[in-house]
Amino acid sequence: FFVDYQGTRQTIGQTTTVVVPSIDDRAGNLLDQASALEISDPANGGSGVVGPYWAGLLSSKLGYTVTPGEPYYSAGCTDTTTCVFPNAVIPQSAWDPVSVKTLQYVPMPNTVLNGGVPGYETSAFPETLTDDKGGLRGDLNTRFGALFGYYFRDKYDFVNPYNSVDIPGWAQGFPGITQMANIGLTTTFSTSLVNDIRLVYLRDSMAGGVGIQGEGISLASLGFNTPWNNTGGISAVDPKQEGVPLIVTNRWAFGASAGAQYQANNTFQVIDNVTKIVGTHSLQFG
Repeated sequence: FFVDYQGTRQTIGQTTTVVVPSIDDRAGNLLDQASALEISDPANGGSGVVGPYWAGLLSSKLGYTVTPGEPYYSAGCTDTTTCVFPNAVIPQSAWDPVSVKTLQYVPMPNTVLNGGVPGYETSAFPETLTDDKGGLRGDLNTRFGALFGYYFRDKYDFVNPYNSVDIPGWAQGFPGITQMANIGLTTTFSTSLVNDIRLVYLRDSMAGGVGIQGEGISLASLGFNTPWNNTGGISAVDPKQEGVPLIVTNRWAFGASAGAQYQANNTFQVIDNVTKIVGTHSLQFG
């Protein structure tokens, strides 16, 4: 009779550093981004506001007239007759409700990065691994021969705080269980004839991208038009996993798992080998 066990508990430090909006940016004051806005100025080769539809939509949101070709911002602009956003400020009254409610998930700056840009940096969210594995074996001599049984189980769970994202708070799990059962019987019929039979079962069950954080938050509470209908909108494919959707920008990404994947594999084996000794020769069939 034999038993073995091995347990692993691993914590791996992770550091993330991302560019985030400044305090002024979060309030709509984009003066620190003025150079980027000035690119839209036709005087600088930009296109300004493109098309009457977009100009009309901006007019309805902002409450003042916006015309096609008008620059979003030009150097020194202080009134709405010169540019769309005087003083490089976007009025919060024009913000989309989704933007307002999801901004809370972008962390406040806590450092200054190269070039003087605001950044967020933390090492408070490590990767973790929990792994428990063990085996059990028993042997018994019977009138049919030497019988043995073996069972192995490995249960593990890996948690990645930054899978698909670089802002913390959206950890995903990668759990799994591997099991194997093996029963064998070795029968000696004579000094020259032995039969060995084994029955083996292997199951490997695993999952990836299982949401740990960010789920249980309705899309409606974030300002989305849901469920989808003839006016547009989005819906959760799996209501059990509804949460903050994955939002990706060229600076950072955040959001709950976009979808967990599950896989289970079962393998069955029957192995039978007969060994026969004939003179100085050993013959095996299986």
